[in-house]
Amino acid sequence: MTHDHARRREGARRRRADARDAAVEGVRRLRERGIRTALITNNVAEFGDGWRKMIPVDGLFEIIIDSSAVGIRKPDPRIF
Repeated sequence: MTHDHARRREGARRRRADARDAAVEGVRRLRERGIRTALITNNVAEFGDGWRKMIPVDGLFEIIIDSSAVGIRKPDPRIF
């Protein structure tokens, strides 16, 4: 990997982390205002619980529907 490629990858990683942090903070603010929250994923089974390590979902959402666990993905209306 070239230095330039590594720098671009690191920049992309930082932007994803910044966006994730902003989303988490936004959901926390909603919860503080008493707004109920839920999350529906479009995960694949291979990702398993790895995604839960990225975001503290259990503390942010009242209801979590993991598409890989229920076997239905968005936009199938049954997942809603």
